[in-house]
Amino acid sequence: MATGDLFGGLGFNSMFSLAGSAFNAQASSLSAQSTALGLQGTALGLGGTALGLRASALGVQASEIGVRGGAAADLFLAQGAIADTQLRAEGLNLNAAGLRIKAQGDLAEATNYDLASTLARKNKVYTAESERIQEFQLNRKTNMIIGGQRAGIAGAGLKESGSALDILSESATQGSLAKSVLQQQGLIQIEAYEEQAASFDTMSSAARMAAAGEFDIANRTDQMATDTLAEGQLMAAGYQESSAFKTQQADLIGQQVPLIQQQAGIAEQQIPLVQQQAAAAQQQAGVAQTASTVSAVGAGVSGILGTVGLIAALL
Repeated sequence: MATGDLFGGLGFNSMFSLAGSAFNAQASSLSAQSTALGLQGTALGLGGTALGLRASALGVQASEIGVRGGAAADLFLAQGAIADTQLRAEGLNLNAAGLRIKAQGDLAEATNYDLASTLARKNKVYTAESERIQEFQLNRKTNMIIGGQRAGIAGAGLKESGSALDILSESATQGSLAKSVLQQQGLIQIEAYEEQAASFDTMSSAARMAAAGEFDIANRTDQMATDTLAEGQLMAAGYQESSAFKTQQADLIGQQVPLIQQQAGIAEQQIPLVQQQAAAAQQQAGVAQTASTVSAVGAGVSGILGTVGLIAALL
């Protein structure tokens, strides 16, 4: 009876002890499994981080390419600005040259007007001299006519009276009328030459004024061409400065790529280590689970033995 009580007590004590061990082993298994899951999550996180860093490196490389493209575009813009302003300046210079040629033509035209004016005034002088000569010839002719008539009257034994006097008076009147007509025609021709000379003077002055204006516009046009070239140089300098700045930016961005790739490589190198730690934790969980199972079986056996001992004690 005492032996049965002792045997039963020992059995139940072992059962409770083994049950506690089984519980502890189960808790250790769950803890190890949790650690393994955490490590696997860490490995996945590292993988995601590595992929993110690789993608970031690609993005940085794309940004570098874009910035370098902008720098190259600025250089093309600088060349285009210079070419455009050079073409515009050449066009302005050609316009200025055309204006100067036209001004030279106006000056030549003014010179011709001056010559024409001088010739008109010479013709005025020649006309006045010709009128005086013709007047002298007309007076001479009239005097010769009257002298001939007087000689005829005297030769006929007539006196300068009556019809003879009328003839002489008519001849003098005709001579005077012819002289007046000649003088009037001379004055008209002289005035016409004077008006012609004045007109040529006016046209000469106008041509010189036009030439002066054209020379002034040509000079201003040349200055515009110079300013246009300077503007192109400033624009080109601005684009070149922008290109240099963007190139520096691209160099700095490009320097980030190896660092990011290095970080991605470090993250990728950590993944196998974390996965090994996760596998080891999983193995620990398996061992703990096995220990828990064994302890549970032992506790069951101890419980059976304790029950048998109690039954034997009662018998």
